[in-house]
Amino acid sequence: MSDTLISFKVENYRSFGDEQRLTMIPGPVRNHPEHIFGRGDSRQLCAAMVFGANASGKTNLVRAMYEARAMVVDGAPIGAGEYDRASDRDRSSEPTGFEFTFRTGDEILVYGFEIVLSRNRIESEWLDRLGPDGAVSVFLREGDEVSTDLRLEGEDRMRFDVYSEEATDLSRLLIRTLSRGSFREGSGMSAVSATMDWLSRSLIVIPAGGIPMTADRSRGLLDRIMSSGTGVTSVSFRRIGSEESGIPRTVIDRVSQDLAEGTTAELRGSAGVFRVSREAGGLVLEKAVFDHGGREFDFNEESDGTRRLFDLSSILDGGSGDGITFVVDELDRSMHPQLTRRFVGDFLRMAAGCERQLIATVHESRLMDLNLLRRDEIWFVDRPGMGDSQLYSLEDFAERGDRRVDRSYMDGRYGAVPCFRRLFPDLERSHEAHQQLHRPRRCPEERDQERLRDLRGVQDRDQLHERPLGIVRVPGHGS
Repeated sequence: MSDTLISFKVENYRSFGDEQRLTMIPGPVRNHPEHIFGRGDSRQLCAAMVFGANASGKTNLVRAMYEARAMVVDGAPIGAGEYDRASDRDRSSEPTGFEFTFRTGDEILVYGFEIVLSRNRIESEWLDRLGPDGAVSVFLREGDEVSTDLRLEGEDRMRFDVYSEEATDLSRLLIRTLSRGSFREGSGMSAVSATMDWLSRSLIVIPAGGIPMTADRSRGLLDRIMSSGTGVTSVSFRRIGSEESGIPRTVIDRVSQDLAEGTTAELRGSAGVFRVSREAGGLVLEKAVFDHGGREFDFNEESDGTRRLFDLSSILDGGSGDGITFVVDELDRSMHPQLTRRFVGDFLRMAAGCERQLIATVHESRLMDLNLLRRDEIWFVDRPGMGDSQLYSLEDFAERGDRRVDRSYMDGRYGAVPCFRRLFPDLERSHEAHQQLHRPRRCPEERDQERLRDLRGVQDRDQLHERPLGIVRVPGHGS
């Protein structure tokens, strides 16, 4: 099994108040079985498309993953004012919580932390391993107290105790400290490095503003651009100096270490597309120039949609590796609806074979097609009365397979659509009437228990330690 996301939870962050969760565990839907990889209790979905009105909280969901990941991987602090301020009560002194449940290899790991953002104070942090024999706490941090269920001996126990003493620094995550340790193989502490590896290498978050220049290889990227109706008929490369490329020196150095003489790597980023090769005289850097029927354009002169394709190119890049979860904000930004649908369709056709996942926020309602997506792959974010954001799935509505769900969505059947209160009062009344008539037929808790019934370790999850906010009790779903 490759590395995959099982669920993500967030609480008291920006527009999210009480705990909300996104799960990649398939429901009882029978159509599109090819969108599921794995077998038995080890199945995950390839995709989750998240719909909602402007200011509903879609971007905040992506941002929550981005900032939680950055705090773990890079030690980047989260803003002091990023707690839920849409609530009727003051939540500045309450913990903000994040939790990832994911599979790496044959293990299911659950990592999360709670932090009072206004004081930059970590309240609790945990890492659990779930398996056929039950759930084991790799470590639990509550304030400056640290414990473990692992039977550590000798130097492993000594290292754990020494590193745990740094838990007195309540502004620093303990997992970053423990990841520096050299624990004996088989001690159980390998879950720490596995978590750091998964967050840094297997979870890729692409914000709406694009991504910085990276050293990812992009096989077939230019062919894909030319076949996507962008007007690009050919691409040529011109030799340039490293100073005029705008590529960070660290990226060039990293690529040069991996390149053997006579080999080539393609780089992509907001500055354009570049080709780096190693020749006898050293590194050669070339910049792509785009030809439109005899007229040449620089990357920065291309349309927003063409440049957006470059942002997203690694998602369809078979050379990027298996077991990657991509999280994209505004997938359809600047792209034609047909191009967006083709992109999603291409991803779904390739994803199961390489166990790759795509979680994306979108506005294009025509993607809400049960011939393209499963019910459990369609999600909504809504802010009733512009209060806290609520996250829920089309699966909650138990819709028939032949329903035109895009039309029902635009009619307000599922919520998560704009309500134009001042300009269009009739639409407001229609929207509120739909909200009253078409509530979810199953509560999220019922759906969650249905999906998780056979997941390994569920029965033992409730036996784990109590947590201050109880952000998660079972892998993938809480409470």
